[in-house]
Amino acid sequence: MVAEGTPELVMQGLAVTRAIHDRYRPEERNPYNEIECSDHYARAMSSYAVFLAACGFEYDGPAGVMGFGPVIQPENFRAPFTAAEGWGTFSQRINGG
Repeated sequence: MVAEGTPELVMQGLAVTRAIHDRYRPEERNPYNEIECSDHYARAMSSYAVFLAACGFEYDGPAGVMGFGPVIQPENFRAPFTAAEGWGTFSQRINGG
């Protein structure tokens, strides 16, 4: 839903992500074992997938292409990224177009 990028679907996707997080609160259960996301350590991967979708992160190492198309606050956006040969922070600020 987040990857689709429409405001309504982004909000619904974030609501689903939050509901899963709240269902498996670390105070009450193992925070790395959510049934909806398979078993054992899948939560980190599913959360990271939502993060990548929210960043609109695209990466093709062999082609030498990296891109961002943030769907949450694109006018003032900053996020970390990782790639095969390094990592860093991407930021963008859009002022009046």
